Amino acid sequence: MNETPDRLPLPIAQSSQDPDEVARELFKETGGEPTTDTPLGTAWLWHTALQHVDFYRTALDTLAVNPEDWGDYRQVARLMSKLAIMTFVEGNEDDPDIKYVKFIDYAGDGLGQAFEDGKLDDFYSLTVVRADTPRSWHVWGLTHNGFPPVSEIRE
Repeated sequence: MNETPDRLPLPIAQSSQDPDEVARELFKETGGEPTTDTPLGTAWLWHTALQHVDFYRTALDTLAVNPEDWGDYRQVARLMSKLAIMTFVEGNEDDPDIKYVKFIDYAGDGLGQAFEDGKLDDFYSLTVVRADTPRSWHVWGLTHNGFPPVSEIRE
Protein backbone atom coordinates (compact mmCIF):
# COMPACT_ATOMS: atom_id res chain seq x y z
CA MET A 1 0.00 0.00 0.00
CA ASN A 2 1.32 3.43 -0.91
CA GLU A 3 1.38 6.11 1.73
CA THR A 4 -0.15 9.43 0.84
CA PRO A 5 0.35 12.81 2.47
CA ASP A 6 -3.35 13.55 1.98
CA ARG A 7 -5.49 13.41 5.10
CA LEU A 8 -8.12 10.74 4.89
CA PRO A 9 -11.58 11.48 6.28
CA LEU A 10 -12.42 10.08 9.69
CA PRO A 11 -14.44 6.86 9.52
CA ILE A 12 -17.70 8.49 10.66
CA ALA A 13 -21.10 7.86 9.18
CA GLN A 14 -24.20 9.92 9.78
CA SER A 15 -26.44 8.15 12.27
CA SER A 16 -30.22 7.89 12.18
CA GLN A 17 -30.40 7.37 15.95
CA ASP A 18 -32.70 9.62 17.96
CA PRO A 19 -30.52 12.23 19.74
CA ASP A 20 -32.62 12.01 22.91
CA GLU A 21 -32.17 8.23 22.99
CA VAL A 22 -28.42 8.59 22.52
CA ALA A 23 -28.26 11.11 25.39
CA ARG A 24 -30.29 8.79 27.65
CA GLU A 25 -27.85 5.98 26.92
CA LEU A 26 -24.74 8.14 27.36
CA PHE A 27 -25.97 9.46 30.69
CA LYS A 28 -27.82 6.45 32.06
CA GLU A 29 -25.70 6.55 35.26
CA THR A 30 -27.13 10.02 35.97
CA GLY A 31 -30.76 9.30 35.12
CA GLY A 32 -30.44 9.85 31.37
CA GLU A 33 -29.48 13.53 31.62
CA PRO A 34 -26.04 15.18 31.48
CA THR A 35 -24.91 16.46 34.88
CA THR A 36 -21.68 17.71 36.41
CA ASP A 37 -21.35 14.32 38.10
CA THR A 38 -19.40 13.07 35.07
CA PRO A 39 -16.69 14.63 32.88
CA LEU A 40 -18.75 13.98 29.72
CA GLY A 41 -21.85 15.48 31.32
CA THR A 42 -19.94 18.64 32.21
CA ALA A 43 -18.51 18.91 28.68
CA TRP A 44 -21.99 18.33 27.18
CA LEU A 45 -23.55 21.02 29.39
CA TRP A 46 -20.72 23.44 28.54
CA HIS A 47 -21.08 22.86 24.81
CA THR A 48 -24.86 23.29 25.02
CA ALA A 49 -24.65 26.47 27.14
CA LEU A 50 -22.20 28.05 24.68
CA GLN A 51 -24.93 27.92 22.02
CA HIS A 52 -26.82 30.65 23.95
CA VAL A 53 -24.19 32.63 25.87
CA ASP A 54 -26.50 35.44 26.97
CA PHE A 55 -29.15 33.10 28.34
CA TYR A 56 -26.72 30.64 29.98
CA ARG A 57 -24.04 33.03 31.23
CA THR A 58 -24.60 32.05 34.88
CA ALA A 59 -24.40 28.35 33.97
CA LEU A 60 -21.14 28.92 32.09
CA ASP A 61 -19.67 30.77 35.07
CA THR A 62 -20.78 27.94 37.36
CA LEU A 63 -19.27 25.27 35.10
CA ALA A 64 -15.91 27.05 34.77
CA VAL A 65 -13.02 26.65 37.21
CA ASN A 66 -12.01 30.28 36.53
CA PRO A 67 -14.83 32.17 34.77
CA GLU A 68 -12.61 35.23 34.31
CA ASP A 69 -10.37 33.20 31.97
CA TRP A 70 -13.18 33.04 29.39
CA GLY A 71 -14.04 36.75 29.09
CA ASP A 72 -17.58 37.07 27.78
CA TYR A 73 -17.48 33.51 26.32
CA ARG A 74 -18.23 34.77 22.82
CA GLN A 75 -14.86 33.82 21.32
CA VAL A 76 -15.01 30.25 22.62
CA ALA A 77 -18.69 30.04 21.64
CA ARG A 78 -17.84 30.94 18.03
CA LEU A 79 -15.11 28.30 17.95
CA MET A 80 -17.18 25.58 19.63
CA SER A 81 -20.24 26.23 17.43
CA LYS A 82 -18.40 24.50 14.58
CA LEU A 83 -17.33 21.49 16.63
CA ALA A 84 -18.98 18.21 17.62
CA ILE A 85 -18.43 16.48 20.94
CA MET A 86 -16.87 13.04 21.01
CA THR A 87 -18.21 10.72 23.68
CA PHE A 88 -15.02 8.93 24.70
CA VAL A 89 -13.44 10.58 27.75
CA GLU A 90 -9.63 10.52 27.88
CA GLY A 91 -8.02 10.03 31.28
CA ASN A 92 -4.87 11.59 32.63
CA GLU A 93 -2.46 8.88 33.79
CA ASP A 94 -0.89 11.16 36.42
CA ASP A 95 -4.07 12.58 37.96
CA PRO A 96 -7.43 10.77 38.05
CA ASP A 97 -9.18 14.08 38.77
CA ILE A 98 -8.29 15.43 35.31
CA LYS A 99 -10.10 14.26 32.16
CA TYR A 100 -10.24 15.38 28.55
CA VAL A 101 -13.18 15.44 26.15
CA LYS A 102 -12.35 15.91 22.48
CA PHE A 103 -14.28 18.02 19.99
CA ILE A 104 -13.88 17.72 16.24
CA ASP A 105 -15.06 19.43 13.10
CA TYR A 106 -17.90 17.25 11.85
CA ALA A 107 -19.64 18.36 8.67
CA GLY A 108 -22.56 15.95 8.91
CA ASP A 109 -26.08 16.85 9.91
CA GLY A 110 -27.19 15.42 13.21
CA LEU A 111 -25.36 12.59 14.93
CA GLY A 112 -22.34 10.80 13.58
CA GLN A 113 -21.12 7.36 14.54
CA ALA A 114 -17.57 6.10 14.17
CA PHE A 115 -17.36 2.69 12.53
CA GLU A 116 -13.66 2.11 13.13
CA ASP A 117 -10.70 3.79 14.77
CA GLY A 118 -9.03 6.68 13.04
CA LYS A 119 -6.22 9.08 13.83
CA LEU A 120 -7.32 12.55 14.82
CA ASP A 121 -5.07 15.14 13.20
CA ASP A 122 -7.14 18.11 14.28
CA PHE A 123 -9.13 18.31 17.50
CA TYR A 124 -9.85 20.49 20.48
CA SER A 125 -9.58 19.10 23.97
CA LEU A 126 -11.76 20.39 26.78
CA THR A 127 -10.01 19.78 30.08
CA VAL A 128 -12.35 19.06 32.97
CA VAL A 129 -11.25 18.69 36.57
CA ARG A 130 -12.95 17.25 39.61
CA ALA A 131 -13.91 19.99 42.03
CA ASP A 132 -13.64 19.97 45.81
CA THR A 133 -16.86 18.02 46.07
CA PRO A 134 -16.34 14.35 45.29
CA ARG A 135 -18.68 14.13 42.28
CA SER A 136 -18.61 17.52 40.56
CA TRP A 137 -16.52 18.29 37.45
CA HIS A 138 -15.71 21.74 36.05
CA VAL A 139 -14.19 23.12 32.86
CA TRP A 140 -10.56 24.16 33.23
CA GLY A 141 -9.55 25.00 29.65
CA LEU A 142 -9.57 24.28 25.94
CA THR A 143 -6.49 23.31 23.95
CA HIS A 144 -5.85 22.58 20.29
CA ASN A 145 -4.34 19.24 19.22
CA GLY A 146 -3.12 18.11 22.61
CA PHE A 147 -3.62 17.83 26.33
CA PRO A 148 -2.13 20.29 28.83
CA PRO A 149 0.24 18.80 31.43
CA VAL A 150 -0.80 18.35 35.05
CA SER A 151 1.74 20.98 36.12
CA GLU A 152 -0.05 23.62 34.04
CA ILE A 153 -3.52 22.63 35.24
CA ARG A 154 -2.57 22.44 38.93
CA GLU A 155 -0.57 25.75 39.06
